[in-house]
Order: sequence, then structure tokens, then C-alpha cells
Amino acid sequence: MEIPLHPACRLLKADPSGLLAVDKAEGILSHPNPGQGKAAAILELDYDGVAEAYVDGDHRWYLLNRLDGPTSGVILM
Repeated sequence: MEIPLHPACRLLKADPSGLLAVDKAEGILSHPNPGQGKAAAILELDYDGVAEAYVDGDHRWYLLNRLDGPTSGVILM
């Protein structure tokens, strides 16, 4: 499956179990904040704030951790 990452982020590891490790660049949000529209976020997908997941058709991408926008580092999904 294609992972719709923001161009400033990169996939570090994709485990067969479905766990992903992504290098989040500084200035990119872990997920969009409510009321901010389409802010630059780690995935270029719609975000469901109630489910706390990115939505791609029937597939959902859940964040296991978050980082503040100005912080770079590894995000697990």
C-alpha cells in the first residue's frame, strides 16, 4: 500500500505487522488541529478527530505518539 506521506517526511521502517516508523520534519504537524483546515501534516489524508485517525477509504492510520509542530523526530503509526 502506498503511504501518502508529506514530502518533507520520510518512511524509516515498515514492519510486516503494519507498524510504521516515520521521520517527521520540523514544521510539520503530527495531525491537523481542529479548525485549521488543511495544515501541513505528516500524512496527506483527511483526519478524523473523533476516531483520532487518518482516513484513507476503509483504511485508518493511527498515531502511537505525537510531536509538536516545531519538533522533528520519529512518529510511530
